[in-house]
Amino acid sequence: MFEYEEYISLRAVNDPNEGYDSILQLMELQDAIEDFQKLIFASINQTPDNLCKVSALVPLISEAYGIYKFCTSMLRAMYQQLGDDDALQALFEKFDSQHFVLRDFFTDCNSIKFLTTLVSIPRLPSSPPSLKVGDGETSIL
Repeated sequence: MFEYEEYISLRAVNDPNEGYDSILQLMELQDAIEDFQKLIFASINQTPDNLCKVSALVPLISEAYGIYKFCTSMLRAMYQQLGDDDALQALFEKFDSQHFVLRDFFTDCNSIKFLTTLVSIPRLPSSPPSLKVGDGETSIL
């Protein structure tokens, strides 16, 4: 998994404002993936031959989960760096809402047998992971 520390070392920047903007942009991309997957699911129910349409979900599953993991890592690192709930509250709330949408998306994908033969579909917990992890703590994603 690509971690936040790797990101800032590659970018050679440790600016919280840039990190905030990056997370916001990733969350906007996650929203776009949500819109697209809803469009695909809506069209699947309208036609009998859906294998091509269903296979279009494969890259969305991979991208959405990668963004989710990276946002989790970045938000935890920013919380450790800033230690300020108020500054990150809007991002935490957005992350939580996206968690539930993503969990539902993955659940819907798991219900399509053909799709489960193409890709490993993640299973998210019923609650979002804790983003307020201190330096000495570890948390399971």
